[in-house]
Amino acid sequence: MNYFSIGVLIAFTTTAARGGNVHNGQNAEVFAALCDLARLLQNAPDVPAALTAKTAEYKEIIKRNMSVADDTWKQLFAESTTPTKWAAKKPKEGAAQADWDKMWDDWSEAIKSLEDTPGKPKATEKHYSQLSPAQLRAAKAELAVISDTAAELATLAQAQEPLSTLIKSTNIAT
Repeated sequence: MNYFSIGVLIAFTTTAARGGNVHNGQNAEVFAALCDLARLLQNAPDVPAALTAKTAEYKEIIKRNMSVADDTWKQLFAESTTPTKWAAKKPKEGAAQADWDKMWDDWSEAIKSLEDTPGKPKATEKHYSQLSPAQLRAAKAELAVISDTAAELATLAQAQEPLSTLIKSTNIAT
């Protein structure tokens, strides 16, 4: 027997498996799943906000510490060429380079929230103006310890970000 006749015989004797809607709505679950998948693929993904341990309380501690700082320290955050403008870059002196790298953004934000322009404090920010000089010295020492502890805790409690660069992508929806 030749192979052609065997092939024709097999083709006509086997029935094709078919399925259709026997009842109305029989494929509703599959259709709903496909619709959910289509909706998911058409929308931009939900990207979680960057996780940080630098809460409002942390920023308030840094701000309070900055409020008792000496004027020479505060002037480090002003541009050397234009003392009435805020510095855009970290200065080379005043603190260890590692401290500038770690704390520049927080310190800069704190001083900008305390002063309108460098050297001109906001009228609303008078946290420790009623203290005597001895009390102010004690407050400076305590605030320095509290601020250092808060900064250390903020770096230790920093949540792990996913390693993907997709989270920081500016064109994630495209």
